Amino acid sequence: MINFLSATVDTDWFQPVSLGIEDNLILDSQMAISSYYSTSGAGNARLNLKTLHENVDTNTTVIVRYGGWIAAEDDNDPWFQVDFIANATISSIFTQGLENETFWVTKYSVAFGYNRDRLQNYSINGQVKPSQGLTVLDGKCSAKCIV
Repeated sequence: MINFLSATVDTDWFQPVSLGIEDNLILDSQMAISSYYSTSGAGNARLNLKTLHENVDTNTTVIVRYGGWIAAEDDNDPWFQVDFIANATISSIFTQGLENETFWVTKYSVAFGYNRDRLQNYSINGQVKPSQGLTVLDGKCSAKCIV
């Protein structure tokens, strides 16, 4: 699950505000993904989203919706993209593991741009890590913590 915070930067002060992935201000249609596993589409990539179960009978429970986005098993280069519609300065990205499961993102890179085919890798102090060609950030190890 992913959430973004944005800030309007002022030379004296800025107050980060949520851009709305967790609280649905960003619509499912503004999120795109490379693939998905079962019932874990782009709209599932929201912080604190709970997995929905349904009792089929007294002995059987099935998952109706996972509490997070999961890429398809054969997706070797998964990606998640958000269209913020307007320009936004991203000051934080939060990630969270899947509730009661052992699925989580361990590393990811960030790119930005106006056109999906012309994205620019995020760099720190103007420098992209030359060994990997992109900045890799640490993910989190469980649903209990949000990083």
